[in-house]
Amino acid sequence: PEAPIKQPERVDSQKPEMPRKVNPTGLTSLLLYILGAILSRGLTAATLSGSMLILILILSVAPLILAYVSLFQFKREPERYTGRWMPITVVCLYLAGLLLFALVFAALGAYLGGGAGPFVAICLLLFLLFLGILIAALIPIAKPPTNAK
Repeated sequence: PEAPIKQPERVDSQKPEMPRKVNPTGLTSLLLYILGAILSRGLTAATLSGSMLILILILSVAPLILAYVSLFQFKREPERYTGRWMPITVVCLYLAGLLLFALVFAALGAYLGGGAGPFVAICLLLFLLFLGILIAALIPIAKPPTNAK
């Protein structure tokens, strides 16, 4: 009897499988958001020093920027990182905050007889801008079609 014909081993031209790790930028954005939320609790104008004000301003902007940087890292290299939920959570918290501010400004404007329209418009425009960037970061990069059949 003839020996069975061995199939040649398939050689993949792709890179070897690397273990995925937590995206450090996304983790940093979430931790900075939590730190900013903790530090801003209980602050009043009387207890707010100049250095504390600068720290709070940095902690209010840095998490959002880092979250978007992280999301675009996920978009570029989806197989390299895990933990996409962290930057998405940070961005969604900012989006919810903007909608809440818009609602509060609209309610105050209605109660006080107007004048809050520009604040509501700014909040809603920022909401749409941040939402658009989030959507752009979540849409995967299109792969070019291959000619293999």
